[in-house]
Amino acid sequence: MNAENWLHIATADLPSAVKIRIAQDTREHLADAGLSSAADVDPVLGAPEDTAKELKRLYLTEAEWKRVSD
Repeated sequence: MNAENWLHIATADLPSAVKIRIAQDTREHLADAGLSSAADVDPVLGAPEDTAKELKRLYLTEAEWKRVSD
C-alpha cells in the first residue's frame, strides 16, 4: 500500500489539521527511511488500521470535535 492510501485509512475521521500534521510527520519518516511515497509502506509503518485505533485514542474524531465545540 502506498503512503497516500495508508494515510487515508490511518487518519480517517480525524480533523483536517490533525490529518495534515500526521501526513507531514509520516512523509518525513518515510524520507528518513529512504522510501518514496509510492513505495509499499506497510512493512515500515505497519497496518493503517492499527495506527488509526491509536490515533483515535490521542485525538478527537471530527464528529467528537463538533459535539464538544457546539
